[in-house]
Amino acid sequence: MLSRIAGDRSVVTVPLIDGISSNDMTYVANRLHINGLPWNLIFTWMLVPQREIIRTKNNRTAPLRTPTHVGCAFAIDRDFFFEIGSYDEGMDIWGSENVELAWRTWMCGGSMEILPCSRIAHLFRVSTYSFDGNSNEITTRNNNRLIQVWMDEFKDLIYAAYPNWAATPAGDLTERINLRKRLKCKSFRWYLGNIYPESVWLKEYTMMGNIKSLAENRCLDRNAKNLMYQCHGIGSTQFFAHTKSGQLLTVNELCISASKENPTVILTKCADKDKSQLWNYNKEMQWIKHRESDLCMKNDKSGVIIEKCDSTDVRLKWEYKSTLKKAKLIGI
Repeated sequence: MLSRIAGDRSVVTVPLIDGISSNDMTYVANRLHINGLPWNLIFTWMLVPQREIIRTKNNRTAPLRTPTHVGCAFAIDRDFFFEIGSYDEGMDIWGSENVELAWRTWMCGGSMEILPCSRIAHLFRVSTYSFDGNSNEITTRNNNRLIQVWMDEFKDLIYAAYPNWAATPAGDLTERINLRKRLKCKSFRWYLGNIYPESVWLKEYTMMGNIKSLAENRCLDRNAKNLMYQCHGIGSTQFFAHTKSGQLLTVNELCISASKENPTVILTKCADKDKSQLWNYNKEMQWIKHRESDLCMKNDKSGVIIEKCDSTDVRLKWEYKSTLKKAKLIGI
């Protein structure tokens, strides 16, 4: 890690991080990966994309460019760290500081790499420290500082998924906004297009919001056992984004799909070429129609299924209520 920085002081180096269980100290070696970012702004592991395999000529020891990183372990040139603004001192406890550093590094002249030949084992444990204030409010404020300083027009997508976040004050952002101007940092669109082209935020969307059954006050919910739960109106588990291509995505980037074995509607990993994941929303009829089978989504008592479309059946009707502040979606 230090050797890589000695060769280029603007590189932030990250090891492959293996896991140690807090329950029984079990050691789990992590496979080769980079780090991405879903809607909730908490990093996730992702497979090394084909573009990086090509760039590194399939060299499994070569440094891998990563969009973000786990905040627990990295190395950075001390002077470079302060030149690009160190940490945002308006953030408290933990959460978002690793994402903010990664975005700022990439957008303001540096780079971030995972070094496969460096491994660090991390003890994943339940937090035991105490602090003043509500932890959810504090971490949401951290997120808001990240969103409002760095995400440009893409911030509307986050607030569509988590409408309540926008109501939490972010604090004084003057210093961070001026820092971005002073460093002449690139746009968030540049970051997505050049560093994280796999991001779902680059897809074209036609709708975003909650999907409510007209038969009762219940909404599609990714966490519910049968995909239906009482409508709560705060997005998150009940947020679904409809792409121009026809996918219905959740915040954790799963897609609503029609099962190939039976008429049940399920959640599966999104795959652009999977026709079972493609749907149309008919606003006039209030139908969610499965493109491949031409059947309609139904709020059945046993769960969510697909069935022949029938204009007289209220259980086939859905209200897709937008949580996006701006009307324009496609080509944001």
